[in-house]
Amino acid sequence: MYRLGDPPDYEPPLEASAAAIAEREGRHPGEVVLDWLVEADGEAFMFSPLGNYHEHNHDVIREMLDHPQVTMPGASDGGAHCGLICDASFPTYLLTHWARDRSRGPEAARSSVSSNSRRRRPPMPTA
Repeated sequence: MYRLGDPPDYEPPLEASAAAIAEREGRHPGEVVLDWLVEADGEAFMFSPLGNYHEHNHDVIREMLDHPQVTMPGASDGGAHCGLICDASFPTYLLTHWARDRSRGPEAARSSVSSNSRRRRPPMPTA
């Protein structure tokens, strides 16, 4: 679990996790999280990645985005089966993070971010 921050950091390093901070400071991870939660008058947010983050970076996501036959970004149910978040900002984040702002590793190829999704767009249903 990580402090989300302002602006949000969706690719925090392992050393920024509650567990790593707790180990460095000789505390329990729960204490670190509780301290974070009371910051900003109790309005702080935590970030707990659900998948594709076991190496504490987005490298595996970049590999999927760059694969020409695997990825169709944004083809999901918008979080309907996820009880934690429905991140409606995904299209904007996809473009800004992967094509411009990523600082912890290589960006995805711009063609992967835009043309893959355009090329394999599912057909629109007919009335």
